Amino acid sequence: MADNSLAIRFSEEKYCTRAEVAEALGTNLIEPIWDSILLYRKQFRRQIILFDITKVPFSITYMPQIMKNIESVEESVSEYIVSFGGLQDGSVSKYTIFREMCISELKTIAKINKVNVNDIALNNIIEYKNTESLYEPLHRYFSALTHLEKNPREKFSLETIKKYYAIISGEEGEFFFRRSEIDATSQKFLINREYEGAPTQEIAWLMDNLINYVNSSNDSFLIKVAVVAYMINYIKPFERYNKEMAAILTKLIVSLSDVESAAAYIPLESLIYDEKGILSSVSREIQRSRDLTYQVTRALDLFTNALDVIRDRIVQVSAQEVNNSYTFGESREEFKEEFGFEPSPEIIAPKVEPVEQPKVEVKKPREHKPIEVIKREPVEENSLSDKQLRRMAENLLEEDPLLKKKQAHFYVRHCTKGKYYTIQQFKKCEGTVYETARTSMDNLARLGYYRREQVKNKFVYTPIDKE
Repeated sequence: MADNSLAIRFSEEKYCTRAEVAEALGTNLIEPIWDSILLYRKQFRRQIILFDITKVPFSITYMPQIMKNIESVEESVSEYIVSFGGLQDGSVSKYTIFREMCISELKTIAKINKVNVNDIALNNIIEYKNTESLYEPLHRYFSALTHLEKNPREKFSLETIKKYYAIISGEEGEFFFRRSEIDATSQKFLINREYEGAPTQEIAWLMDNLINYVNSSNDSFLIKVAVVAYMINYIKPFERYNKEMAAILTKLIVSLSDVESAAAYIPLESLIYDEKGILSSVSREIQRSRDLTYQVTRALDLFTNALDVIRDRIVQVSAQEVNNSYTFGESREEFKEEFGFEPSPEIIAPKVEPVEQPKVEVKKPREHKPIEVIKREPVEENSLSDKQLRRMAENLLEEDPLLKKKQAHFYVRHCTKGKYYTIQQFKKCEGTVYETARTSMDNLARLGYYRREQVKNKFVYTPIDKE
């Protein structure tokens, strides 16, 4: 019998295909090992409400390590929301970030369309000065990005998809799905058939099924991003611009997960750019096994890389703005102590000693004893009855329409100053998924009920006086 440690290694450390396992072990004779791997994965595998072209359901293997990775990326998304929120509307920093990310994203779209483009042309597109028809696909994709930034809460629906296709393709009409069949030899095989795209008569119900999955599944939005990127490539529902549509629809899903307009800035085009043929390889494996986990693990890695790019750039641009707007006169040591980085050499000017002014005797005003202010101490949650706590939550909802019921319910039970509460506590207390718990705690922090702090590798929330 095969060693179970290999099943864990090839499932938890990396979710490997059979071919990858054979390559790692240096032999194709791995049937007992592969069987033990599939048996180990079976306990974590669940069918989802999504079907392939032959109407067989896909599955996802919710491995413990994969779920930890998802939580880690969700935390990174929360950090990105905070750092993005620090960019003021209309500021040079925010415009710089948007322009640089758009240029990066448009370069990927240019590679997909095999269009040679330079930075001058890309800047012209972003400044709405494009006049060359060669760059029209880039101009339209940029229009889709700006539409997403201005409309981050549009529902993931057929109407929204139609709207984005009209922007990206420049074509409008009631019927917008692909009408021509894909002529691929692999689709004609009777055994081991591989689809390069769905038959035209299957497109409508496959897209309805995808929309239903996105809107009704309790899976993390990160899993939905992976699934949508795969399914658009698998179905190829449009005559053209399937990759561009896949990219913009994944961003739409991210925006609907409380990321909002900041989703337009994340360079997720890497999810659909298949320069090394990895996406094609993953697609073939999923068609054979109907296991979408291969796409989920790939998407998590690419999503993490995309977040790193945008977050690092925000740090750099924000630091540069502080550097450029710094008041002359402080010492280099004082600057570094306050802002945490070295200033540019030209920023620090020699410190000018103040001219001593003649002393003028000023009579002290008569001292008055300050009026004693009695400050109400916070009430311990455990000292109140459940009825009182419910009433407090109702009052909060009446006073603050931006709060949601579960957020108010949690807050009145976790509002002792000096204590620190976690996303996991919200998740357990309110019976929600991690994503909902995270966005709820962040919303409470944004509304001034908690202060958000980072302790080692996690965020905690401590109650504060609401202004």
